[in-house]
Amino acid sequence: MKGKINKMFSSSVPEITEELFFRYAEGSVSIIEKRSVEERLADDPFLSDALEGLMANRDFSKQRVILKEIRQKVQPRAGERMFKILPFWSIVQIASSMVLIIIMAWFIGYLIKKQNEKIFSEQFKPYSAPFEIVIPPSGNSSERPLSPVKDEKDVRLSPKASIQVQNAGSDIKALLDEALTFYKSGKYAQAIPLFESVLKADRANETAAFYCGISYLTTANADSALQKLVQIDSKVNSVFYEQTLWYEALAYNYKNEKVTSMEKLKKIIGLNGNFKLQAENLLNQLK
Repeated sequence: MKGKINKMFSSSVPEITEELFFRYAEGSVSIIEKRSVEERLADDPFLSDALEGLMANRDFSKQRVILKEIRQKVQPRAGERMFKILPFWSIVQIASSMVLIIIMAWFIGYLIKKQNEKIFSEQFKPYSAPFEIVIPPSGNSSERPLSPVKDEKDVRLSPKASIQVQNAGSDIKALLDEALTFYKSGKYAQAIPLFESVLKADRANETAAFYCGISYLTTANADSALQKLVQIDSKVNSVFYEQTLWYEALAYNYKNEKVTSMEKLKKIIGLNGNFKLQAENLLNQLK
């Protein structure tokens, strides 16, 4: 090994220029040039590693650009003198390593994404639709009880206004009924715009918000699902509270926001309700 190192820095060993090195990688050298490079490769593990990294990527034009960028960054720090004695293939190794690091980072991200998708597919099941549609108290005036007043005539509506309020309430209920019918039959994509229409008319409708969120999750649209579910997750008295936390946990983990997902699971465990066991199992899996 010592002999190889001495030979690497010996003046008798032919110098391999950057231009020759790239031409060798591209296969555009003469027989004499090829022999010269291969003699150096046999005795120089650093040059050999640089060539291996370069050939693994094979995007030579991109490697040249990266090499140039590294030179521009290293030279001011190393100084002109030190930079001149730094073999260019060492810089090629750095450039190749950077490309490999980028590839590895992408691959690790890909594996994490696949793992999150696997967990989601194993754990996610659409919540059962209600047997009877019951619209919980909401922001719609037709569904909110009126406060008691002294004089009944103060709240008496004109016949036309009364019909309008009744029609608005009927329209919302009809839309919700239709949306839930699609939901029950597994036609979640068709249910979504109907749930959205209900929420447009009545933002505080928890039934529409919850089932709309679940419908979005069936299409793997975690962001849109969370926008709906977040309307409920602070309402501890909601009939959908615990279920909402569970589906939020799945959505956040799908988005690779593991910390937030685990926080939701811990909240579920603290409730000691129907979702406690599966929340504990998933939490242990994520740790």
